[in-house]
Amino acid sequence: MAGRNWMKYFLIRHPQLTIRKPEAVSIQRAAGFNRGKVNIFFDILDEVCFDKGERIIPCANIYNVDESGFTCVQKPQKVVATKGKKNVGALTSGEKGKTVTLVCCVSATGVYVPPVFIFPRVRMKQSLMDHSPPGSLGTCTKSGWINEETFELWFDHFLNHVRPQNSPHPVLLLFDGHSSHTRNLNVVLKARQNNVILVCLPSHCTHRLQPLDVAFFKSLNSHYDNECRKWLREHPGQRINEERIPGLFK
Repeated sequence: MAGRNWMKYFLIRHPQLTIRKPEAVSIQRAAGFNRGKVNIFFDILDEVCFDKGERIIPCANIYNVDESGFTCVQKPQKVVATKGKKNVGALTSGEKGKTVTLVCCVSATGVYVPPVFIFPRVRMKQSLMDHSPPGSLGTCTKSGWINEETFELWFDHFLNHVRPQNSPHPVLLLFDGHSSHTRNLNVVLKARQNNVILVCLPSHCTHRLQPLDVAFFKSLNSHYDNECRKWLREHPGQRINEERIPGLFK
């Protein structure tokens, strides 16, 4: 049976190879991300964006919306420690913390719509938004997750900032197949009335096809965790709660 030395010299003989930490991919995603489904999606995208080879939707009018959760308890980063030391700790705000859902939307040219914060509360307290990014919107649900009502609220927020009804070209909005998006008749009707084309990404493919998942959220979460660590160092003995999240996100 091959051991550690075999692996060590195997990597030396093949310098183009390295050991990496793999991304967790469910069976559904592994089976769902296939050539046929992806080709159908890009055929639809081509039909929407081009007419006889001529682009009818400019890149500035292509937007992607997605949600991500931001918690009061950040992930510890790697630290330098003595070899052989078994117990290595890093300060966090608590063992468990509330998670606030953020709805983010960015265009293909990098223009972003101010985010919508969804707090896990029964009643919204406006003071939670005191230190949020300019133009942001705050709301709440009992679970802190998005639903049809909050997505419709976000879509109205999107229309107010992007104003697609005033654009000479349609605005394309890409989103995943969450039920709050795809089963929301009010959003579909408002999109038709306001010059917005809705395109849903294929199921179990967003980890490879959704721009925000591929290129944005990982970096955003890393920077957010850094801000949490910085805040904890500057405020010894204090905890991060949901009221701090908008300011740290900003």
